[in-house]
Amino acid sequence: KDVDAVMSGIEMPPGYSWSKGRRFEELSESDDSMKFGLLLAATFVLLLMGVLFESFILPFSIIMSVPMAFIGSYWLMWISGSVFTPMAGTGTLILIGIVVNNGIVLIDHVNTLRKQGMPKMEAIVVGSRNRLRPILMTACTTIMGLVPLAVGKASLVGIPYSPLAITVIGGLTTSTLLTLLVVPVFYSMLDSLREYMGNVTWSLARRTGSTSTQAEPGA
Repeated sequence: KDVDAVMSGIEMPPGYSWSKGRRFEELSESDDSMKFGLLLAATFVLLLMGVLFESFILPFSIIMSVPMAFIGSYWLMWISGSVFTPMAGTGTLILIGIVVNNGIVLIDHVNTLRKQGMPKMEAIVVGSRNRLRPILMTACTTIMGLVPLAVGKASLVGIPYSPLAITVIGGLTTSTLLTLLVVPVFYSMLDSLREYMGNVTWSLARRTGSTSTQAEPGA
């Protein structure tokens, strides 16, 4: 943007032009591909959870952990002074598949408790308490396993691996902590919305059915 602002005030002589170079175009194309990949990955994860939970509303409560992960990735990269390289973009893609695991484990257990007859709010509290330790254990083991890569100097063709590890560590840390707060709240809200929509649909179906039954004698 700074280059564009400076060059916009410069009149080039006839026959001359300027550009940011092929490298900049390649980076722009890479950014566009990364954005499309993020959207595609989130869509696939959402559709798969919809099939597993037999609902296309409840998975949105789990997918809310993905933005929470991006917040942690940004701040940890800012604190560590890292640059968003293609490796960091790869780590962002990996995060989408990792951070939803905690939410899936939590919501699946809550649904199991509700099927056993437990009220919704009690099932959320008990399920969160029961799954707290497994979620923290799996997150901590993943984070600890990535620490050597984050602080190391390993690289591929001059491209360091550390931004990938930093992205995953920051995203997994914040998503794990916020999953235990954000996911249950959105689950409760979206489940109430699902029940409300189900009641409205059932009422409309009954009204339509009764109207059709009353219209038959007159026909």
